[in-house]
Amino acid sequence: MNRLLPALSFAALAGCVADVDSGRASLELAEPRTFFLAPADAKVTLRAALDHDGITDERVVDLLTTGGDVRLSVDDGQLYLDDLTVGFEDIALPAAIHPGDIVLTGIRVHLAQPIRCVDTTWSVDDDAASCTASTDLTLAWNAIISGTRYPLLPQTLPRLEVAIEVFRADGRLALDLDLHADGELWSYLSVARLSDPVVSLRTHDDPRHVP
Repeated sequence: MNRLLPALSFAALAGCVADVDSGRASLELAEPRTFFLAPADAKVTLRAALDHDGITDERVVDLLTTGGDVRLSVDDGQLYLDDLTVGFEDIALPAAIHPGDIVLTGIRVHLAQPIRCVDTTWSVDDDAASCTASTDLTLAWNAIISGTRYPLLPQTLPRLEVAIEVFRADGRLALDLDLHADGELWSYLSVARLSDPVVSLRTHDDPRHVP
């Protein structure tokens, strides 16, 4: 009996330690958590085609970002992408698209609406999760024409596939989020076309919580 009691005590203590160490990511995401994006955390590419003088100039371009944020949560074991916003640097339009001095500014994309993953897979210790989903993004932008700023109508960027991974790295929650779509995304008067967007976001969480 004297040997049994210490053994049982040790087993109970080990069980308590396991409960504390396991499920940390799922517990931390039980309340919405915001991951802030620096410009270096986001890589965005797309295929741009421009028709002029009977010639099509097509190339893959990198878009410079100004940062953004991603808001994640967990409910009933499923990851929720509650919000996503990415801002972009100004873009000067080529004269072949529109003659004159036109600069696109205040460019940002955000979720059209929150999305819920239905295939979330958790690691054995509940400290990492991954899922996929599809979503529409909304493009908000403005144009500066001859020094005057004009708001442009928001555009819907439809049917982007989303892959999310959240895990622990260096003692903090880390996020990998990828979005992509195949085919044409946006066009302007059959002169300019944007297609095949690829968005890759890599960041750690911010210690601040969003209630």
